[in-house]
Order: sequence, then C-alpha cells, then structure tokens
Amino acid sequence: MIQLTQTVQKGGCAAKVAATTLHSILSRVKFPPKDSNLLIDGGLFDDAAIYQINENLAMVQTLDFFTPIVDTPQLFGAIAAANAISDVYAMGGTPKTAMGILAFPLATLEDAVIVEVMQGACDLLTAAKVNLVEGIPSMTIV
Repeated sequence: MIQLTQTVQKGGCAAKVAATTLHSILSRVKFPPKDSNLLIDGGLFDDAAIYQINENLAMVQTLDFFTPIVDTPQLFGAIAAANAISDVYAMGGTPKTAMGILAFPLATLEDAVIVEVMQGACDLLTAAKVNLVEGIPSMTIV
C-alpha cells in the first residue's frame, strides 16, 4: 500500500514558504495596478481574495496547494478539497465552484493513486454541493 506522506519532505502547509519570506521575495515584484473593486488581495496574506462584482455581489477566489498529510489517497483528496473550500467560508463566502491543481510523481506512483485522490476530492465537493468546474485538473508531472 502506498504511503503518501513518504513521498514528500514536508507535509501539508509546512511545505509552503513562510509568509515573512514570501513577503520579502514578492516585495521586489512590480504588480499591476489594483482595480478599485478588488477589496482583498494577496498582499494581506489572507485566506482568499475578494472582488466586488456589483453592489450586492462579490466573488471570493482562492487557490491552495499542499503536500500529503495522510497516507490514504482518497482521504488526502477529501482533506485537500475541504481545506480549499474552507478558505471561502473563512472569508464569509459560500463556495459554488472549485478548480483542481495536482502535482504528481508519475514516475514513482501508479495512476490509480490519482484516481483515488480525485475521487476523495469529488466526494467531498459533492457532499458540500460545490461544482468541480474542470473535468480534469491541471497536472504537473514531478
């Protein structure tokens, strides 16, 4: 049986660049001017961005990526999906759609593991009544 946590050096959010380090790096990037409807952006290191569409409607956008924190592929997929939509809830929104991003070492793991990870994510999204808007997530072969 595959142990997903043995395929990475750091698990979950611990694999991310620290906020202070990231801020230092990104402070040297000249970003495009901000639209006045952009209420919250990445500069605040918040859970998501919020863009005001009209007087009564705003869009919450988030993208999250982390390495396995459990060994069971289907459970990891569910955790990843729950983590992503929880960022929308944290910003006061209601998740309606989700997109997927998946980096996967095809040279060392079987394709069936992708199926299990994605099924776990899809089962969670179905239970939460969130639409997966891409049939196939973006994949990076690592």
